[in-house]
Amino acid sequence: MADRIEAWDLFLKVAEFGSFSEAARRAGISPGQASKMISALEDQIGVRLFERTTRAVRLTLEGEGRLDPARNLVEAAGRLIAPTTPDEAMLGTIRISAPIIYGARILSPLLTVFMARHPGLNVRLNLTDRRIDLINDGLDLALRIGTLSDTSLMGRKLSSVHLQPLAAAALLDQHQMPQEPADLASCPCIIDLNLAEPRRWSFLKAGAEETVRVNGRFETDSAEAALQATRAGLGVGLIPDFCLAGEQPDGLMPILETWTVPTRDVWLLWPSGRHLVPRTRALVDYLAKALPKVQAEDLDACLSSKD
Repeated sequence: MADRIEAWDLFLKVAEFGSFSEAARRAGISPGQASKMISALEDQIGVRLFERTTRAVRLTLEGEGRLDPARNLVEAAGRLIAPTTPDEAMLGTIRISAPIIYGARILSPLLTVFMARHPGLNVRLNLTDRRIDLINDGLDLALRIGTLSDTSLMGRKLSSVHLQPLAAAALLDQHQMPQEPADLASCPCIIDLNLAEPRRWSFLKAGAEETVRVNGRFETDSAEAALQATRAGLGVGLIPDFCLAGEQPDGLMPILETWTVPTRDVWLLWPSGRHLVPRTRALVDYLAKALPKVQAEDLDACLSSKD
């Protein structure tokens, strides 16, 4: 197809200059090559395009009838292969999914900043705590928290989420304050189904890791619901920092403060093998730079930054 478009472009040059030699010079080929290309084109379509004499080259009636179609073809091909300008690159829609609370509290404000910088860009943000299929749901990107296990996806790690074990005062009135992770085995816990192992909680201290199996009456795949259940005293909750907005909710107390919980990675994912268009690549790069700066206490400062 490319050879045929090149031949029609040469046809237009010969018609414009009335000379195979000049058309060949403009095309950067030899006159002999130009003559062979036009002859091959005539053989393909079964008509003569030019009358050739020793003194002139003139379009035939059939050649004149093909001037406008050839010009449209060559111009359309030129638009298709022309490099995308910076302004054109940031036009269109990006479809992205994210967990409900993280998406609303952390991601959404950053998206509004990005869109303000690129007025021609549209964003469709799908907030859900369920694992979705990017291709079947027509999404360009998905933000996920936790271990990346889907080999059909490519991704970029953006930041980390910190988890804090919290308990309501009412719960601690009924159960002793846990002093060691093992104490959680005898204390009701909120089972967050978003965790890779919802009933196996790991804690770190002085380089050592301790894992305890926990149980509880309340299970959920929503970080917000886990926080509310923890506040209601249904169990100890492992609450992500983005749910706390930099403050300790009323009635909740930190436990096991000498221990830390392994962080969970925040990933931005897209289908494997899919070439990211410039607008989507720009958003990936922006979030990779902005999200690590966004802790609950400095979100406003990050949003006002010009970087």
